[in-house]
Amino acid sequence: MIHNAASLVFRGDSPDGEPFLSNVEGTRNTLDLCRTTNIRHFHHVSTAYVCGLRNGCIQESDVDVGQSPSNAYEATKLLAEQMVRAADFLDRPTIYRPSIIVGDSTSGFTSTFHGFYAPLKLAHTLVSKVVRGATAGSLLIAALGLRGDERKNFVPVDWVSATICHLHGNSDCRGSTYHLTSPHPTSIAEMAAVMQQVVEAMSPLGESDTSWNYDGAWFEKTFREQMAVYGAYWRDDPQFDVTNTRRAAPHLPCPCVDSAMLTRLARYAIESNFGRGRSRENQPRKKLGSLTCHVT
Repeated sequence: MIHNAASLVFRGDSPDGEPFLSNVEGTRNTLDLCRTTNIRHFHHVSTAYVCGLRNGCIQESDVDVGQSPSNAYEATKLLAEQMVRAADFLDRPTIYRPSIIVGDSTSGFTSTFHGFYAPLKLAHTLVSKVVRGATAGSLLIAALGLRGDERKNFVPVDWVSATICHLHGNSDCRGSTYHLTSPHPTSIAEMAAVMQQVVEAMSPLGESDTSWNYDGAWFEKTFREQMAVYGAYWRDDPQFDVTNTRRAAPHLPCPCVDSAMLTRLARYAIESNFGRGRSRENQPRKKLGSLTCHVT
């Protein structure tokens, strides 16, 4: 069984709503199915952010060490991972913990627009209401309540897919926990600079002589208010230990998500109107070993 279904909702405190329904109850139902059908090999896609608000180096062996989650998504993913680990009818489960998944490293393609794409989409939406130049990268950084030297751990979906396929297909890799994270996190300053450049190049801009357009102060205030749902999400990421992943997949180093890749990702998102109006027939496919699958 490969269990990688999840809700990415960040807010929610009711067990009858998301993300609890998908991330906790969905995992419970999947485990019940495995118990009933005597499935013993379980591959569970968790998240590197089960570490919550911890700092320092996060070991692949770390699970619940008393950390505080920064949002409901992290809290429910930690509960789900603990549930999987406690299932005594399984052989030792295999746990995959990706960090922030972005689009394809070469084409920029993605079918979902979370994480990196949330501030990009908001800036793209707001930019038509401000005077030209009001989206400076420094404003984006300030609106997120950051300095700019903080790092976010972005990983491209094609690398995550290829690595999981390799680990899943190798029986010697079963039963371990793997951080699918980058050894070279992206700085917030680099991310904000790319967003500003791409948004100003590709999004409809307000004309400088239009009296009703707003200024940078309005942009920063509105951007901060709209991004409040992400709260502590936009903080400096800890360092993630990748000992198991490097040992098991040394031939699959994580690509560096640099300015060039971020630009491809941002351009694809805006060109595709953040996924609206695309047909599945037109989605590119990745061939991974003997598997051909939609990149998600």
